[in-house]
Formats: sequence, C-alpha cells, structure tokens
Amino acid sequence: MTFDVVMDSGKRNVVVGVRFDSSHAKELLDWALIKVADPGDTVVAIHVCRNSDSNAEDKYSLDSYVDDCDDICTKKQVNLKAQISKGSCVRKVLVREAKKNGAVTVIVGTSTRLALRGWTSIAKYCARQLPTSVGVMAIHNGRIVFKRGSNCEYTGAAEDPRPSFYKEGRSTFWDGQSGLSKSGRLCLENRLREEEMPDTPGWPLLRTETVRDKVESASISKELSKVALPRKMSVVQWVTTLPNRSFLDSPRSNSSPKSGSTSEEETCSSYTDKSESNDLKLMIDTNFTGFKWFSYTVLRASTSHFSSENLISKGGCNKVYKGLLPDGKRVAIKILKSSKETWRDFTREIDIMASVNHEHIAPLLGICIEDNDLISVYNLLSKGNLEENLHGKGKIKSSLSWEVRFRIALQMAEALNYLHNERPRPIIHRDVKSSNILLGDLFEAKLSDFGLAIWGPTTTPFMTHTDVLGTFGYLAPEYFMYGKVSNKIDVYSFGVVLLELLSGRRAIGYETHGGQQSLVMWAKPKLENGDLKGILDENLNMNGDEAQAHRMALAATLCLTQSARSRPNIGQIMKMIRGEENIKEEMHMQIENEQDSQNMDDNDDEVYPESSSAAESHLTLKPCLTRRK
Repeated sequence: MTFDVVMDSGKRNVVVGVRFDSSHAKELLDWALIKVADPGDTVVAIHVCRNSDSNAEDKYSLDSYVDDCDDICTKKQVNLKAQISKGSCVRKVLVREAKKNGAVTVIVGTSTRLALRGWTSIAKYCARQLPTSVGVMAIHNGRIVFKRGSNCEYTGAAEDPRPSFYKEGRSTFWDGQSGLSKSGRLCLENRLREEEMPDTPGWPLLRTETVRDKVESASISKELSKVALPRKMSVVQWVTTLPNRSFLDSPRSNSSPKSGSTSEEETCSSYTDKSESNDLKLMIDTNFTGFKWFSYTVLRASTSHFSSENLISKGGCNKVYKGLLPDGKRVAIKILKSSKETWRDFTREIDIMASVNHEHIAPLLGICIEDNDLISVYNLLSKGNLEENLHGKGKIKSSLSWEVRFRIALQMAEALNYLHNERPRPIIHRDVKSSNILLGDLFEAKLSDFGLAIWGPTTTPFMTHTDVLGTFGYLAPEYFMYGKVSNKIDVYSFGVVLLELLSGRRAIGYETHGGQQSLVMWAKPKLENGDLKGILDENLNMNGDEAQAHRMALAATLCLTQSARSRPNIGQIMKMIRGEENIKEEMHMQIENEQDSQNMDDNDDEVYPESSSAAESHLTLKPCLTRRK
C-alpha cells in the first residue's frame, strides 16, 4: 500500500518499533493506540530480528502483546498487527518497513539502558531518511523526547496536553526554549544523567541521585560524619551501619528538586493531567472489568476525613489508611501523590494487579483519582502484617507458633512461584519483605503492595536498571551493586523473610549492643556451620517439627546464595520447604550443569566469590539443633 493510497482512503498506518523482550513493549503499544491512532487506523508493531533461528519464538512473544491489546483496539476501532522483520541494522529496517507500509507516523521507544542516546539516534535517522510527510517520534517513560512533525496532523499526539520536549513544526531534542517549566527541565536532566551513566561495576544506588537523597542529605551527612569506615570494612557492612531507611517503599517521587522547605508534601510535587486520567479510565473500562471506581467522597467518609487515627503507615510519597465502607467492608486505602513518574508506576501496578489471581496475593478492589491523589483500595486483613505479628509493636514482642510460621513460609513460596513460573509473563515483585505479607483471621498469608512490581524478562536472564528501589536488608547483592533485575532478587528477599521466621529477628535490627546489624550477616555463618539452634527464636516450641526447621533453614541458605546464577529458583525453594523427594538430586544436577557450562558472558561471580560449589556445599550441610562447641 502506497502512502497516497493511505491518504486517499482516510485511513493511516502507524509503525511502532518494539523490542518484545522489553518490559516496556506493551506500554509503548498502549501509548500508540491511545495517543496516536484514530478510528480506522492500523498500528503495525515491528520487532527487528537479527537471528533467523528465533523467528518462531519472536512471533509467539509478539503475538501475545497483540492479544493483550484486543480490548483497546475494539474500543478505539483500531487495527493492530505484529510483524517480524529481519535485518542487521534496526534503523534501516524501520525505514524500510515504514516505506513498505506507507506509514504516516513512526514511533520508537527508549526503554533500554542508554536509551536517550541510542533510540533518539534511531528516530533522528528515520527522520532524515523518510519523507517530511511522515511523523517520527521517540517515547521515553510515556513522554515524547523527540519529534519530527508530519504535514498531515495526527490528533492523538497533537492534542496531548502533557509537557513534551519539542517545539511544533521542527525536529528538536532538548531545546532550552521548548516551553518547559524549570522543574520539568530539571526532571528530564536528572533522567538524562541517569541514562548516561556508564555500565560499569559500581553502586546504582549511589550513582542515581534522587530528590529524597537531596532532602535527606543534610541529616544523613551528620550521621555519616559520625561513622568511620574502617579499611577492612566492606561497603555492604558499612551500609548496615547507616540509619534504616528504604530507598523508596512507594513508587518513585517526582525528581524535580524544590528550594526552601523540604517537607514531604513538597518533595512529592503534585501533578494533575486530565488526559492521563482519561487514558487510565479507558484502559480500565476495556481491560479490567473486575475493578471498581470508588468515589472520593465515600473513601474520605470511610476514613473519617483521612484522620490520623486511621493512618496505618506512611511512606515517602504515600499514606495508607484503614477505612470502613458503607457496606461494612473494611479496606486499606493507599493514597499516592500524583507526579509524572508515579502516574506511570500507578498504571503499571494496575496492569499487573489485573492479571494476577492467586489465593495468597492480596487483590486490588478498585481505584480512585482525585486532583493530585492516586488512590488504590484493598481488603484490610484482620491480623495486620507479618512484621507486626513477628516482631511486635514497640517493646511488646508478639509470638507466632512454629506451625503458623511454617505455613506462612510455604504460602509465600507458592505466591512467588505463581508470579515467576505460572504466568504467561513473569512478574518480579521487587519488594518482598515481612511488612508486605498480610495475615487474615486464621493467619493465612497474602503478598501485598505491588507498587514496585515490574514485568520480568522472557528471553534474557536479567534486566539492568539504573535506579535501585527496595528496602535495606532485603536487597539481593547483584541488584544492590549492579542494578541487575531478575526473579532471583525476589528469591533472595524471600530468604531474608525465612530468616525472620526462623529467628524472630528483624532484617536490620538492634538485637546486639553494637548498633544496627544485618540479619543475613549474623545468620549465614551459623547456618554454614550447621548451628541451627543458634539462629532459632528462643520463644519457639518446635513440638517435634525439627525436620521442617531443617528444610526451612536450608531453603533460606540457598535463597541467600550470593551468585544470582547459582541461586535456586523459587519453584525449587518451594519444593525444598514442602520436603518433596528428589529435590536435592535435581539441584545437584543443576549445579553440575552450571559448573560444566562455558557460557560465562553474564557471570556476576567476579564480584561475589561464592559460586556454585558453595551452593552445592549447602546441600550437603546437615543443620543440627545442638549448639556446636
């Protein structure tokens, strides 16, 4: 079909260059369908394949994204098709396919590392090679970071009132006179610096400067001035001496720095956009029929006008209240301050929650959007969370029986196995910890708070993120040091939760007179020496369940294997806790295969000397309940 034929028919083709193995591929397709395509248009999703042998797998994965968009396509009366194109040069293939399809618009994403340099370069190349009648856009985090306008207007993007980084009528990138507010420019500058960080060994959490870091810099610097870093102290050990704080217990706040007051409300700068709300409403109406749109008036009344008496918890940019709905249902209401970043994270959380259905995962009941607040509503479980029940509030320490603790461990293993292994697209929670495990009337456990959850990779072992989000004490070393993200980071965090269940200690606690101490650093030497009694909660009555304790201790040790490559998957850990036969033999075979493997391209063991041989030694370990002398 030629371009002239497309124009005469009044229907247009929009070409979207996607990487099906990217966690942002569906977000890019949704953006193109909602923002650019008009009724009657055809959106062509093109994945460039450099390896002809992977065509079948590529087509299957790309088709799954197309199937997920069926409802939006029906609602907007837009056609969507997937296409695999071969070629060694992505930009040349996109130009070729744009001409072949008579595209009126070409859209590329910028979700990969060094994205703003790489993908805007592709967009600029397309702009040079394609006729001026073809619009070219590069999208980053739902924003237009490059645009070359076309002679024919496309209303979807032109009517987008959100701040964008271009002037109408010419091709630009980062133009100081683009009409952005100062805060908007600073926000993009921060993201540019993050994207342009070199991919070298280091600390993403130290490389990425956030507003929260700036806000806390004065107080933290005072704490740091009191802490000497001994020559022989590792960085991880040093971090555990710092005040206990999450990187972000909630989705990221807006990265626009504020001058003057540094109150929490000002740090989370407000952001209101009617188009975002309308787009989210469309997505929910077409895809997520199980969700309810709550009235802000009803939610406010259910919490006594969000009174402090009903405040359950408070994070960086969010607050959680308990409420009582008119029908008598008790709910937890999470209020997130709206920002450009949190809009994207909020939408992703809804997308993920709409796709999960498991008895040990807390379901999302519905949402509400009011002015600067993004609100999600969940069932309120009667027993609170595991952290409160295990460690108590204040100086009052609660006690959970071994039977309850073991059942919680197994239920959480089942929930994580569902997320990682039983879904078409794996989900990485990224914030597995005791405070995110809710308990019902009979202490049945449910995993909650998917605010940091992301879609996991399907064709690569891990993804690399420049921002490290999570909670001190639960972060896997490869994520903490390198920003490497895979389902193995959830496995590591789950290992810390298992240690909490076994010992009754906090992940970062004050159990010793030496100040804060990492539970992992305290427990691992004891576990490796077979000193199970040395870590068990002294308040526990095992009642002859020592075998269960042995299995849980072994599972915790394996979860905490420093090398992600040698760390078992959650399915193996679940079998270990259950006591299934042949699981040790299965893991021995896996370790032997890893030792024989010559593919060490993505090896992270140069940083973490513990290797598969160390993991194998854990399997032969026999923890005992008598203290070693």
